Amino acid sequence: MAFGLIINVLYAPINNRMIQELGNKSVIFLTTMGIVNLVFFSYSLRHSSKEFTPTKSLIWEIMLAAIAVIYYFLPIDFKPEDFSPIWHLEMVVFCLLLTQTLFFIAMGLGLITIPNMKNQLIRKRFWMFLLGLIMFEMVIISTVLRNGQFATGIVLLVLGLCMIPGGILVYFGVGKEIN
Repeated sequence: MAFGLIINVLYAPINNRMIQELGNKSVIFLTTMGIVNLVFFSYSLRHSSKEFTPTKSLIWEIMLAAIAVIYYFLPIDFKPEDFSPIWHLEMVVFCLLLTQTLFFIAMGLGLITIPNMKNQLIRKRFWMFLLGLIMFEMVIISTVLRNGQFATGIVLLVLGLCMIPGGILVYFGVGKEIN
């Protein structure tokens, strides 16, 4: 997800339609793959490393990346004055279906894992992770709705601001080592 944000900052000021389209689709592709990794993280907590091997993980990641590559073939336009993306309905629907399916899988796996956690500190931190994941999801949904021209205004700005506390919660939830 962080790579997607970095790419967004790099391509956004360039006034070239091809670069804007490739950059916009790359950002949503990388964001989707970030959610895929969160699904794998939640899944790995439920299953042993014998059952969920790195090879199986790689195979699933390649399969999901192949699905997410569809983004590159869906139509989008841009406002001529500032190259803001305008996603066609197909892009909006595909993106919402893919990201929301992955989000609910990650959340579901996370929620069924929590009762098995005996250590209260780990359980608390995993709740922080899930709350951060929900905040990321609010950013993703608001971005998709904005790009599809279904929502604008202050609500999107507020939802977009969830990225910072969401990232902090994910980091302190599962990214930072427990001493």
